[in-house]
Amino acid sequence: MASIILGPGEEFEHQHESDSETILRRGSVKISIGGKPERDMPQNESIRIPAKTPHRIRNDGPDYGIVDCYHEPLSHH
Repeated sequence: MASIILGPGEEFEHQHESDSETILRRGSVKISIGGKPERDMPQNESIRIPAKTPHRIRNDGPDYGIVDCYHEPLSHH
């Protein structure tokens, strides 16, 4: 698992070699997967991202945001 901490207005774009799950733990964050339009990330709900698919997360809130990324093999949580 990796945690990403984003300050207000920060964004992070990346991709993984394997399938992953991304979960917003804190804050207000938007996600764009595979070039699709941004959408709000629901807090504590898993979003599955296929391997080698670029995705971007952006903190659109006034405070920092925390996003956890679980990579295959997926952790049981």
